[in-house]
Amino acid sequence: VDFVQICTYNGIIKLGGERVNYRVAKELKAERVRRDLSIVDVTKALETCGETIRRYESGTYTLTIEKVEKLLKFYNVDPSIFFRNVCGEMHD
Repeated sequence: VDFVQICTYNGIIKLGGERVNYRVAKELKAERVRRDLSIVDVTKALETCGETIRRYESGTYTLTIEKVEKLLKFYNVDPSIFFRNVCGEMHD
């Protein structure tokens, strides 16, 4: 059984559960690709390094809610639509 786990640690909210992390990562990559953006484009806009974005998109890092929000804002994606897509993929 997989479930969504949201926890806080030192004031940082994180999404938990291996399957959730994987789906969020894949959907973030899909949003970037839909916009024809390179990893370099994202790193410049968010002032981070390419390896960080690769890890976000591969599910290697557990993303904080704040990081997801920052990426969605840059991609101009409504969070409710994004998470609806994530949840829809989990039930297929």
